[in-house]
Formats: sequence, structure tokens, C-alpha cells
Amino acid sequence: MKILFICGSIEPSKDGVGDYTRRLCGELIKMGHHAQILSLFDKQALKFSNQNQLTEENVVLAYRIPKNTTYNQRLNITKEIIEKEKPDLISLQYVPFSFHNKGVPFWLPFFLKQINHEIKWHVMFHEMWTGISKISPFKHKVYGFFQRQIAKKIITNLEPISTTTSNILYQLVLEKKGISAEILPLFSNIPKVKVDEEFKKIFFEKLKILEKNAENYLFTGVFGSIYPEANLEIVLNELIIKANSINKKIVFISFGRNNSEGEKKIKSLKNKFSNNIQFFNYGILSENNISNLLQLLNIGISCTPYQHLGKSGVFAAMKLHNLEVIMSCNEELPEYKYKEKMQDFINRPAEMWSTEYVARNFISAINKHNN
Repeated sequence: MKILFICGSIEPSKDGVGDYTRRLCGELIKMGHHAQILSLFDKQALKFSNQNQLTEENVVLAYRIPKNTTYNQRLNITKEIIEKEKPDLISLQYVPFSFHNKGVPFWLPFFLKQINHEIKWHVMFHEMWTGISKISPFKHKVYGFFQRQIAKKIITNLEPISTTTSNILYQLVLEKKGISAEILPLFSNIPKVKVDEEFKKIFFEKLKILEKNAENYLFTGVFGSIYPEANLEIVLNELIIKANSINKKIVFISFGRNNSEGEKKIKSLKNKFSNNIQFFNYGILSENNISNLLQLLNIGISCTPYQHLGKSGVFAAMKLHNLEVIMSCNEELPEYKYKEKMQDFINRPAEMWSTEYVARNFISAINKHNN
């Protein structure tokens, strides 16, 4: 199958949906399909270009249209690419903020309708609209009203043969507004590699722990940004009780790119728990070393709100690496009954969080409706 993916931006490590799309393309190419990317509103591109991008030893062709391109130029370039590549399917990887700085891409539904009337479409809602709950801030509800009209217009104009989203909450939200979507789960943004013995040796040296004594510790980690909503104090208090009951000590490891709020949170946790917990910050690591570190941990702590776990690449990475994951944000939205379904979803076995699994399910979702 020849597939052209459309997303907002495709600069490596600068756009989460772009990175997701590149990995998915790489896996589809490995499976024997023909997959390419068009970034339609590229925030990092300075001029139109096509370039080969590497993902896990697979080369993916990416066409990049800068965000400051005029509407007509963007349309003409897109039509030329489609005429040249002649895809069997176009897959729109949709996030409203990917196609407009303030998240209201009014231009997009008609633009997509103008591209080609003959090609079949797939739409993946990574995000849809804000203000989905009665407890959402008023500003989010206002923006959400317009974002919802845009999303519905995209579906009306494209009449996709398949519509998917990454998590159960979004499936319920879409369903409430008359858009039927299947679940296409997110995969880990960190591939699992064989543990590097040198990394393992340095890991224990940094912590000043003998590897033979590792069983006396609970190695606990938080990966990436830590948000104010994360109730880490409660989680760590519970871990201390657990560790004491099995006569173990806790090592808390933060790693990846944190935000300023997260840095303050870590400092506060150190001040509060330094008598009971050993803290260590690994900082930014390569993908291979993140995989190594995840395999040396016993427990991962998710800082993603519970209802959004399905769209968290960090959570997927922890699950792929067979970690026990503790949730630190458990607030629920009152209008949506997703807790029971969520449990089945997040408890899936490790292999179901892999790129290969998701790529196979992507093709299955397309074939099921491709009459």
C-alpha cells in the first residue's frame, strides 16, 4: 500500500506527532509498504524541501512546507506531491495546534477537501478540542467550541474510510459529538534494546551501590516533564511504606527533559524525603540509554493525567519495558465513564506497546474499511 501521512511539523525531536509519524512510517516500510510524510505547516522549515529522515535504520522521505507559506502556494505544492506520489491512502495525523499557532486552523477543512477527491482518507485524532468537561476552564471551552467545528468539518469534508484516536477518553468525546473512532494505541517513543553492560556498570557506580546488592533497593523513575498536577508526595509516601514492609531502600531517579516547574518539584521532594529516599538526576539521555535505564528500574511513575495515559509516549515506553507503573494524577472527568475500559487498555502486555503492533493494527483498521 502507498500511504502519504500529513502532519504539522517533522523536525526530529521537536514535534511529538512528527516523531510518532516518522516511526510509524519506518515500521510500515519494514513491513513492505510505501510510506512518506508531508509536513503541511512546518514550524522549523525555512523553505520547502524534501529530505530523507532516518528512523530505526529505515529511511523515510519527508516533504516539508514552511508554516509561513501562502495558502495557494501550500495548495499547489501539496497537489504536486500527491500527483507525483499517487498514494492509495492519505493519513491525516491531526492536532489542532499543529496547523495553527493558537489551535484554530479554520483554513484546514476546505484545504484538505481541495486536495484530491479520488484518494481515500484516514484521520488520526491525537488531539481534538479543548474544554471537553464541565470542569474545564472557560477559555478552553471557548477555544474548544471552534476547534470542535473544525474537527467535525474535517470529517464531513474528507469522509474518511477509517477514523482513529489513541485513547478511550477521546473515543468517548468524539462519539458524543457523532464521530465514530476506533482505538489505535500509541506506541513507545523509546525502542527496547539489549541492556548495555557498560551502562549498567556506570549506573551502579553513579549511585554508589554495589550491583550484587541491587535486590535491596526499589529503583523508581520519572521520565520527562513533571507537572504540578502530579501528586508525587502521595506516591512517595506510599512507596516508603511499601519499601519498609519488604525491607528495601528507595532510589528515585529523574531523567529526560524536565520543565522549570518539574525542577522545582524535584527540589521540594528532596527537601522533604531526603532522609528516606536517595535522589539522582540523570538528565537527558540517548534513546538507547533511556531504554537501558528503564530496564534497570523496578517502578515507573507516570505524571500524565489518568484519562490521558493512552496518548503518553512516556507511559507507553514504561509499559513496553515491563515496568510496574504508578499513576500520580488520578483525577477523573465527571461526564465520561472510562475507568473500567481504561484498566483493560493500560494493562495490555508489553508487546502491545510496540511500534510493530501499532503498525499492524493501522493496516488492519484501513483494510477493514477499504472496500
